Amino acid sequence: MIRLFHVSETPGIAVFEPRPVPSLDAGVTGDAVWAIDEDHLPNYLLPRDCPRVTFCAGPRTTAEDRLRFVGDSTARRIIVVEEAWRDRIAATPLYVYEMPPEAFVLADASAGYYIARQRATPLTVRKFREPSAEIAARGCELRFVHEICTRSNAVKASTLDFSIIRIKNARPA
Repeated sequence: MIRLFHVSETPGIAVFEPRPVPSLDAGVTGDAVWAIDEDHLPNYLLPRDCPRVTFCAGPRTTAEDRLRFVGDSTARRIIVVEEAWRDRIAATPLYVYEMPPEAFVLADASAGYYIARQRATPLTVRKFREPSAEIAARGCELRFVHEICTRSNAVKASTLDFSIIRIKNARPA
């Protein structure tokens, strides 16, 4: 059975109520409770507003793009954030709520997004005091850059599988 999660900076959430969709980029309208599958969980083990570009080599990735972006890394996914977020990432504990999968439907397979249209009660919650260590423990690599917009544009133009999250919060290129 699939495992689904909701990551928050807020402890003690007993029930998740559907809320307006934060962005129409996901192709979802109306109120929903969001969850992420276990494979994509590392993309969300950062403070909510942290801009990030996540990517990995996929079946259509060229050798040139693999070398340019992945290099000799053995990570299953690379997560790039701005250096200015380093201290906040280290200081922000996260609460990872496991959600009941039967309440959710797949909204976007490539991003690992699931939604529920009704309230959802979490099954468990775990506090992650060191999100960077949790990302590494899941076989992912966290990279820091001065500004992320240039990297975001390059990744979008590449043949990589990618996700770009909260880019509106990034410093201008």
